[in-house]
Amino acid sequence: MLACTGLMVFGMPWSSVLFRLGLYGFLCCFLLSGEWRKKLSVACNSKVFLSAAALSLLAVISLSYTIAPMNLAWVDVSRYLKLLMVGALMFVLDSRKKRLGILFALAAGMAILMLPTILDGSGMTTLFRLPIKQFANQAYSIDHTSKGFANLVYWRNQIAHGFFVSILCFICLCCAIEWKRYRFLLMLLALICVIDIVFFIYGRMALLSLSTSLILFALLQIRSPRARSLVLVCISGFLIITYFSLDVVKNRIESIFSETQAYYQKDDASTSAGVRLHYWKISLQLFNESKLLGAGAGAFRHTLEMTQDQFSNENHSHTHNEYLTALSQYGLLGLVALVSMLMLAYKHARKVNNKVERHCYQAIIVIFSLSSLTDSMLYNQDEGWTLVFVLALIGAATSKQLATKNFHQETSETYQQLTI
Repeated sequence: MLACTGLMVFGMPWSSVLFRLGLYGFLCCFLLSGEWRKKLSVACNSKVFLSAAALSLLAVISLSYTIAPMNLAWVDVSRYLKLLMVGALMFVLDSRKKRLGILFALAAGMAILMLPTILDGSGMTTLFRLPIKQFANQAYSIDHTSKGFANLVYWRNQIAHGFFVSILCFICLCCAIEWKRYRFLLMLLALICVIDIVFFIYGRMALLSLSTSLILFALLQIRSPRARSLVLVCISGFLIITYFSLDVVKNRIESIFSETQAYYQKDDASTSAGVRLHYWKISLQLFNESKLLGAGAGAFRHTLEMTQDQFSNENHSHTHNEYLTALSQYGLLGLVALVSMLMLAYKHARKVNNKVERHCYQAIIVIFSLSSLTDSMLYNQDEGWTLVFVLALIGAATSKQLATKNFHQETSETYQQLTI
């Protein structure tokens, strides 16, 4: 099961085939391994798992009242059922060594995702005539004339690419502090992550995620308030200088405002920001019709089809905002369940003893929560499974610590009784 878990997390950022092989292998091993009482005990004693299961249960319950046909509703429910895997994965990740191994397997997969983009952007592909463009994602673009940017993404689109590379940057910086022997290589890889996001992809949220990872790294590593303030000023200054000195960054940021302005002034929803604002308006209308429980799973997609929306042919099934997706389809209860799950995960991540684990889990939760403002990250395949794994890692780490604490407490009480 551990080997299959490692294969899953390694393949998740860049290879759907490896991910599925790992997933099917894990499920087979898990179902055949027995020890069901122990497995249920591990899962049910974790508040992190229970919060994830509550959100899944709410999605299932919505099948009883959804306005959408069952085929559309079940597509949405299946996206949330993966949260139940948190309990199964927790059973496997029962030691610090295993959890760090899974974390590094995830980082290795992120590095593989980034590799062809770096080779392409640096000109190595052309220099050595490497036949890697056959693996380019459909969002791949080398056109610098229309929008002034390149989008050299492979295997995943720029949203998932930027999300994963931002996390990889944080992991490298965090490990560079702890493992001095590999500090130079880790710092170099972190720099490559920055170059990747700034110059070689068009992910606008990726810029914010990268900035967040740098700021969060400084806040978590530095304890002194005065030193924190100084570092934050330096990072802010660096970001401002980057904005004014690099057109590739400036154009991406300004395009957000120009697209938003075009939507409100000209009703132009053809842009990336315009589509999101259009979908958010629809999701709020659905919420207004049923505030407590929402319109049910599949309601957003059903609404697009029934109203013959201008983007109904795009096959979009979510609102491009995880919070609004939960709000519109599962109501206030769904939004509370989602936010509570994320807050509880972050709270428990702070209790993890190992520093590398603790900081990396916190960073992933923060970056995921931030990215959910512009996309339905839990609904999406790769980003959603990333949350599943980090919830399992947090749940396993804190549950193990609690079990150890209780064991020592019981041992101490027994010793005192025998002494008396």
